[in-house]
Amino acid sequence: MEAAKKKVAKKPDSIDYDEKKKTLETLKSKSLSGDIYLYFQDESGFSLTPSVSYAWQYTGENIEIPSSRSQQINVMGFLGMVQDWKSLTFNGSIDSGCIITAIDQLFPSVDKETWIVMDNAPTHKSKKFTEKILEWEKKKINIFFLPAYSPELNPIEIVWRFIKYYWLPLSAYQSFQKLTESLNEILANFGRKYLITFA
Repeated sequence: MEAAKKKVAKKPDSIDYDEKKKTLETLKSKSLSGDIYLYFQDESGFSLTPSVSYAWQYTGENIEIPSSRSQQINVMGFLGMVQDWKSLTFNGSIDSGCIITAIDQLFPSVDKETWIVMDNAPTHKSKKFTEKILEWEKKKINIFFLPAYSPELNPIEIVWRFIKYYWLPLSAYQSFQKLTESLNEILANFGRKYLITFA
């Protein structure tokens, strides 16, 4: 028996997908050669409802996982090509203002051309955010939007899966404080203690 997998309901436009995927590969190559900085951005939420797809247990025994309703910790992450990691956490919802603040704080200045890859969420397409893009471009910070319905092109999605399904211990779901502490420990040590081998 296999665990259920989520599937994107709609498919991207094939021409747009191919063109942007090709551009993204060029950006990756330039980043690996040191010509530019490249980061993949996304947000994810964490609460006391655990993300456990399946688990092994002995016959006659039941595994009980702590679970309760709670406020949500929202994390905004920026994943670099060599597992360079930047993130901010929010106890409230993330809007365009939060994303603008995060980019301004985490990228106050750059010494070479920088690209931030993100999806087409409404918060990334608002008037407030669009106006900010022009300001960032003057500081060598560029935004690259992925083709619609193509989360597989954003490797930060893998980071969220590892945190939720592998790295957060069951003890993290005992209280909101423990969840916060465990999550912060993972975020602070990603790229050192917590590593992913990207294909």
